[in-house]
Amino acid sequence: TSNAVSSRWRASGSTRVPLIAGTLQPKPTTSGRNARPGRPIRRIRRWTLRVGAAVAVVAFAWLAWISAHIAWYRYQPPRETALIAQRMDELRAKGSKTTLHYRWVPYARISVQLKRAMIAAEDAKFVDHEGFDWEGIQLALEKNQKRGRIVAGGSTITQQLAKNLFLSPAKSYWRKAEEAVITVLLEAML
Repeated sequence: TSNAVSSRWRASGSTRVPLIAGTLQPKPTTSGRNARPGRPIRRIRRWTLRVGAAVAVVAFAWLAWISAHIAWYRYQPPRETALIAQRMDELRAKGSKTTLHYRWVPYARISVQLKRAMIAAEDAKFVDHEGFDWEGIQLALEKNQKRGRIVAGGSTITQQLAKNLFLSPAKSYWRKAEEAVITVLLEAML
């Protein structure tokens, strides 16, 4: 009886099943045509969970790194931003011996008129939103669809800060997604 033999085989863990009608029966395989039903799906599910966990760990590490920098920048001026680093690299590639010199000015020492002028020029709704100007983003999406390429981003001052501190100026939807995450962190932490 094959049921009794197969149950004894599973319990014994041997590589071969006892003799049945004078022949040795090979152990069922776990891959190929003789695979047990459900095994490939379990294996795919297991690898999907592993890959998902790895992606989650990397995303968490990235968020922790960004958050640590934002917390540091709250009390210390940034030495160099992603935008400054890129511009300096471009100048060095052209053979320039340019060095960066700047003097940090505390926010309280910047004139009120300059602050208002910057807000008027860059993000007129700055005081009315919390990092995202949804109307501006909608207008930028419509403009991009009309032109067939990315020409506008609808960025707020906070989004521009996120891009300049941490990201490249490349125009892509992936970079905008990263910018959105960093914008939320900036708004929450500063």
